[in-house]
Amino acid sequence: MKSLADEYVKEGMQRFADGRYSRHIHHGGMLGYVLDGDIERAVKNVLSNIRANASSLGMDAPGGWDSSPFRPDDGHAKQSVHRRVHTGVRFQLQHQFVSGAGRTTTQGVSGTEGEEYDRDG
Repeated sequence: MKSLADEYVKEGMQRFADGRYSRHIHHGGMLGYVLDGDIERAVKNVLSNIRANASSLGMDAPGGWDSSPFRPDDGHAKQSVHRRVHTGVRFQLQHQFVSGAGRTTTQGVSGTEGEEYDRDG
């Protein structure tokens, strides 16, 4: 399956940096729906694309992200910090990566901690 990390960065994050999304808001969010369920690989691929595009994303080199302060124990939740390309105004993006595969866990969902379910049945 083709990685969509490049599109996530260039068609998603870049639109926040350019001010096409949430121009007057200092905090935004993105959902990374990982179709093959390999979230760790998806996060790694997105991070690689962020680093390759850090300057255009309004990020300090080398570009990257930290754990989300809102979900610090969730390894699939990240936060990136940017400056708007045209104004220099600082803003933050929250990133949440979720599985789109047939079997997944509901870890972190209230009342279903670690429970497995079959999305199709």
